[in-house]
Amino acid sequence: MAEESGEATIEFVGVVLGLLVPLVYLILVFFQIQAGLYAAEAGAAASARILTEHPQTGTTAAELAVQLAASDQGLPVGGTAFSLVCETGDCPAAGSRGEVSVNVQVPLPVVGTLLDGLIPAEISLSSTHPIQWGEHGA
Repeated sequence: MAEESGEATIEFVGVVLGLLVPLVYLILVFFQIQAGLYAAEAGAAASARILTEHPQTGTTAAELAVQLAASDQGLPVGGTAFSLVCETGDCPAAGSRGEVSVNVQVPLPVVGTLLDGLIPAEISLSSTHPIQWGEHGA
């Protein structure tokens, strides 16, 4: 019989790496997506608050709030988009309602450098937040 000492260790290391590397990658992807969801939600809520308080002059500040929310989560600021859609009447007239939408592009870890073009390198996440101006208008 041939001596087989040390082969079990090599097989164990191979199996562990084969299972552990994909698991760690999935955890990293999950955390990156979660950060994108937090950024989209926080950006939508903050921009709605700003537009409620400063409807005439708050658009630039609302866009900056979305970018700040993405930056806080470590996401690229260039992948953010902000929009305001009026549902009733003229915004920001008294009693009018609207919806703030935020879109955040979330890059997947490692994919952009290794598998460029084979699979999508980023995921688009969005969040909406309702906004209503008071009965006395803005």
